[in-house]
Amino acid sequence: MNSKLFLLILIILGGFFLFYPKQIIAATTPDVVFSEVMWAGSPISSADEWIELYNTTNKNINLVGWQITYLKNGVETLMLEISEGTIPANGFFLVSNCKKDHFFTNGESVLNIDPDYVNSSLTLSNTSFELRLYNKDWDKGGLLVDLAGDGGNPFAGNDNLKKSMERKFPIDLGNLANSWQNAVISENLDSGAEAVANPHNSGRPIIKNALINNPNLFLSIGDQVNIFFEVRVDDPDGLSDIIAVFVDLTCLGLLEKVLLYDDGTNNDKVSNDGTYSSTYLFKIINPNTQVGKFDFIVNIIDQKDLLSSGKLTINIYQLSNNIIINEISPNPPNGSNDEFIELFNRGSEAINLYGWQIDDVSSGGSHPYLINQSHVINPNSYIAFDRLVTKIALNNNNDQVRLINPLGLESAVVHYGTTIRGQSFNYNQNGWYWVNKPSIKSTNAVLTNSKTNTQSQVAVKFNNSLIASNNISNDQVVVTTLVNHPISKFDIPNDTSILDQLSFSNQVVNDQNRQKYWIKVTEYVILFTIAFCIILIFIPKAHLATDP
Repeated sequence: MNSKLFLLILIILGGFFLFYPKQIIAATTPDVVFSEVMWAGSPISSADEWIELYNTTNKNINLVGWQITYLKNGVETLMLEISEGTIPANGFFLVSNCKKDHFFTNGESVLNIDPDYVNSSLTLSNTSFELRLYNKDWDKGGLLVDLAGDGGNPFAGNDNLKKSMERKFPIDLGNLANSWQNAVISENLDSGAEAVANPHNSGRPIIKNALINNPNLFLSIGDQVNIFFEVRVDDPDGLSDIIAVFVDLTCLGLLEKVLLYDDGTNNDKVSNDGTYSSTYLFKIINPNTQVGKFDFIVNIIDQKDLLSSGKLTINIYQLSNNIIINEISPNPPNGSNDEFIELFNRGSEAINLYGWQIDDVSSGGSHPYLINQSHVINPNSYIAFDRLVTKIALNNNNDQVRLINPLGLESAVVHYGTTIRGQSFNYNQNGWYWVNKPSIKSTNAVLTNSKTNTQSQVAVKFNNSLIASNNISNDQVVVTTLVNHPISKFDIPNDTSILDQLSFSNQVVNDQNRQKYWIKVTEYVILFTIAFCIILIFIPKAHLATDP
């Protein structure tokens, strides 16, 4: 009996340690802990809440992917996932329901520092209070790093006086009441705020404002332009804490980083005022990767190796005299959906048509078709746009097709009169012709002895001056090619300073796989022990039952 009782006790204890919440194992020496919780809100709003985390280690920890859960109707539920941010060594990280200047119905948030991460899903219960911190998906094997509360009322803090709940040091388990206390001092709150709390953020630098001199560049082959960057920054630890401010040009397929300055050089106007500036001399080298809409990434790194990032959006358009309307099919044999407009690049350089437009008559007709994605047309190559794409419905008689460059100027205009079903209107070195068989995306055919082909006129204009013309026939078939695209650019005289390679370690990821591994090993050992004890208890009974 005594041996069996002993084995039963072993089974009970093993099951207790196996199935008891794992925070007891994982939170003995947590790397990141809940250090302050403002669950009561502020006098301005009950939603003016935040959570402060503290890094107990001497290394930075990347919090991207970490999750915080709470109790919803007694069931653990995901509250939020941190999508950006690093908590510095022996430092803090502030997660808030709102920004510091957020206006509630009764006024502005009492926070007087910038949260590191804002998520409106942050909601804190005044009764069923329990928070859990995981280093990844909480329901898919994430390690439970720390917790606050035990599912009852908060251990500390005051709803009436709007006091926060603070962690005591040295750190003890977060689900124990004696690990917490009421906040006793007010810090980093608005002056006169009727609340008691002292939240702290990571101290990472902040991008207050960022601009680019011209968010729209219009460049022809060979054109160069100085792009001017200006970034206004702030740092809770002072501007001297900032190591570097730079713009990453990876989006243009370039391995360069433009270093910005706050020392009065490189087009910086005033030194040490928190505004960093510089220029970069740019020209289109590859139309495939350098024409379109791009986001330059602005990065700031400080002494604690904390990184803040922002973006500057720019549109780069390519201009050319060599894109012409080459063929039109306004009355195809199989119905209007087969209508198409073909363009041809007669130049020696590839051209990206991003930002160009195709249209019919200027007043009325269909809406212009804007080419809002990269479409590169190589030298001596064709590109065709059908009606299903452009939504342009060409009239069977007396209509026009216009090609409009990114500056909004007509680059080419084609007028046509009476059409014959199945014929397309195309251009070759001898002029414009109606042909019986369309030659989409290939060299246009030349027909002879066709009366309809003699009724055409070509007018070529440069800067609105007529330089060549054919005779005009009675049906007024007219083709006009306009070349008119003034280049708009900024000319900043100083040379740009480019930092070829700037490599920083901006985030240090906390590796807790070893801890998780030993937890699993412990579980397997306990399971094996329980199974062995069950065998010792029940197997002998089976032998006794069959013993003569």
